[in-house]
Amino acid sequence: MNNSVHAVNFFGDSTTSDNDNLLRLVESASSRDLERLRRTASFHTNSSDLSAALRKVANDRATNDWISRPEELEKRWLKKAQAMRLQALDDLDEIARLPDLYIEALLTICDMKGQKLEELRADLEGPIVYCANRPTFVEFYVEKKITVLRDKFEKDIKAPPGVLTSDGEMYVRGDEDEMRARAEVRAANALLHAEVKGIELDAIDEAEQSCPRWQLRRLRREVKAAQSYYDIAFRLANPTCKYVSEYTLTAWRLRQARQSAWLNDQVIDFDGTTVSLLDIRNNALNARQARLYAQVKGMESVAERLGYTAFFGTITLPGEYHPFSSHHGRANQRWRREFGPAAQHLAIQGLWKNARARIWKHDQLTNAFGIRVVEPHQDGTPHLHFILWLPSETGGRSTKEVLAEILEDLAPAPQSELAIIEKNTHEITMRDGRRMKASSPASYVMKYLLKSVGTSYEAPDVETDEDHLIGENNERFRAWANARQVRSFSFIGVHGVQTAWQKLFTWNEEGEAPALPPRHSEAKHLIESAQSAPKAYKATLYGDALIAMGAFRTMGDGTRLSLRSEETVTEYGRSRMKPVGIIDTRTNDEVPLHLQEYKPESRSALAIRKKEEEDLTTQKVTLRAIYPREAASLPPVDPTCPAWLAAHSIATVILSRQGLPQWTEWVERKRHRVMELVEDARLEAA
Repeated sequence: MNNSVHAVNFFGDSTTSDNDNLLRLVESASSRDLERLRRTASFHTNSSDLSAALRKVANDRATNDWISRPEELEKRWLKKAQAMRLQALDDLDEIARLPDLYIEALLTICDMKGQKLEELRADLEGPIVYCANRPTFVEFYVEKKITVLRDKFEKDIKAPPGVLTSDGEMYVRGDEDEMRARAEVRAANALLHAEVKGIELDAIDEAEQSCPRWQLRRLRREVKAAQSYYDIAFRLANPTCKYVSEYTLTAWRLRQARQSAWLNDQVIDFDGTTVSLLDIRNNALNARQARLYAQVKGMESVAERLGYTAFFGTITLPGEYHPFSSHHGRANQRWRREFGPAAQHLAIQGLWKNARARIWKHDQLTNAFGIRVVEPHQDGTPHLHFILWLPSETGGRSTKEVLAEILEDLAPAPQSELAIIEKNTHEITMRDGRRMKASSPASYVMKYLLKSVGTSYEAPDVETDEDHLIGENNERFRAWANARQVRSFSFIGVHGVQTAWQKLFTWNEEGEAPALPPRHSEAKHLIESAQSAPKAYKATLYGDALIAMGAFRTMGDGTRLSLRSEETVTEYGRSRMKPVGIIDTRTNDEVPLHLQEYKPESRSALAIRKKEEEDLTTQKVTLRAIYPREAASLPPVDPTCPAWLAAHSIATVILSRQGLPQWTEWVERKRHRVMELVEDARLEAA
C-alpha cells in the first residue's frame, strides 16, 4: 500500500516520461491496487493515453483516502466488524424469543434447515481477523445469514404494526409464570405508561389497568393472537399438521390441563355433599350437547310443518387469504402478512353478513332460520357453513336460483358451494349435480356443532364421517377456535333460547323453587315430555317447546320468553348488563335465573373451614369439661356445710370428666408448661 502512495506522488513529476511512470507504477503497486486502477481506467475513454488516465484515477483515489496507512485501514475495518457483530447479536436475541418450532420454520424458509441459532451465535462471538491484503472477519459470512433471517422475518413474517402487541410477540411461548410476572409489571407501570403516552384514564380505566389479574387476562388474549398469527405466517398449519401447529396444540393442552386441575380443586358444598367444579363442568358439557341436538331437531320439525326446504351452503375466502395452496400442496406465494387471522375473520364475517342481508331483502325469505358454523381449512384459514330452512319459491322464482345468484355474486365458484337437502329422501344435491346421502338435515349439521362442544354425547343419528369429530383432530379444531377467539357457531333467525331452555329444564318445582308461570310451565312440560316420548315424537315435541317459547317469528303472536337483564357494575366499577330472569313479554311474568348462589372454594380451604367448625364445637364442650381448672381441695367432712356440699359436687363433676380426651390433652399441656417453668427457674439460679 505504501508503494502505491509513492506511485501516486511519482505521477506528479512532469519531467519523467509516461512510460517510466507506468513502469514504476506497475512495479510499486500491489496486485490488488493495480487491478483496480486498470479496471477503472478502462472507462476513461476520453484520455489520450493510459498514463494520463492512471494518473487521474490515482489522484482521485488518493484524495478520497482510498489508499491509506495499513493501521488506519485495519482500525476502520475492526470498528465496522464490531458494529456488525453487535447488530447481528441483537437480531439473534429478537429471533431467539420465538419458540423452537417457529425458529426451525424460519431457518427452513431461509434455506438453513438443520442449522441452530446457537451455532450461529458461537461463530459470531469468535475472534475478529484482519488480513492486510484482504480486510475481512470471520463474522462476515455469519452476519449475512443473520441478515437474511432478520429481513425475512421483518418483511414477510412479522405482523404489520397494530395487529399484534409487543408483549404478545415477546411471550408467544405462553409460559404462565412469565406472563404472571409481566402482568405484575404492567399493572405497576400502567399509570406511568399512560402519563408518558399522554393517555387520559378515568377512574375505571385506572382500576382495570392497575389490577394484575386484569392485565393477565389481557396478556393471555394477546399471546393467543400471536400464536394463531405465526401458525399461518410460518406455514406451520398445513395438510400434514392440520389447523394449528404442534406448539399451539401443546399450549392449548397445557391450558386445558391447568384449568382441569384448578376445577378439580375447587368444590361446592351442597349441604354436606361436596361436588367439584370439574364434575359440574363435564355434566354441563354433556347437557349442552344434548340440548343442542334437541333444539336442532325441533327446528327441523318446525320447518317440515311450514313446508320449508333445507339449503346447505359453504363460503370460502379468496385464494390470497390462504397461506397454503390446496392445489399444489405447498406455500402460497400470494399470501401476505396483511391477511392474518384477524383479517381472515373479518373477511369471512363480511361475506356472510352481505349474503344474509341480501337474502332477507326478499319478503318471503325474511323468516328464514337455521345455523351457521365457522371451521378451519387444513392451513387454518376459516370457512363458513350454513343451513337455512326457506320456502321453495320466492317472488315467483326458485329459492335455489336466488341463493345461487347471491353466492355467485359475493363469492364466485369454487369459492362458494350450495346444496339442497331433499325433504323425503334426505339426499344432498350439490350445485354441480352430485348427490350425497344424509340421515336428515339436523343430523348432517350436528356433526359441525359437535366439533365445537366436544363429542362425548352420542346422538342416535348424527353423521360421523369427518375425522375432526374424534381424537387429536377434534383437539386441534378446539385449539384453533380457542387461539382465534372466535364464536364457532350461532343460530340464525331463532331468538335466544339457550339459557331459557336450560333453566326451564332444570327448574325443580318440588323443591324450594316457586311455581312457574303458565307459559314457562308449558314449555317445561313439553321439554320433559320429549325426554320420555317415543323417538318418532321427540322432534315434534321439541318443536312445540320452541314454539311455546316464541323462538320463531313466523309462528305465534310475536311475544316470547326472553332474558331480562339489569345493569350492574364489575369489580372495577364498569357498568355491564347481567341476565337476572326469564320474562314472558306477553304477560311480564318472570322467573329468576338464580335462586341461590354458591361460592366455590378449594378443597384445602373447605377442609380447614370444616376443621375449624369441628374445633369450635369441640372447644365449647372442652370448656365445660375442664371447668374449674383445678380440682377443689375437700374441706373437713361436714355434710351439713353448704360449702362442702358445693365442693363435693364440683369434685364429682371433675372426676367424671377425667377420662375424656379433652381432659387428658389439657392435663398434658399443663404438665409440659410446668416443666418448662421449672427448667427456666433452674437456669436462672445457675
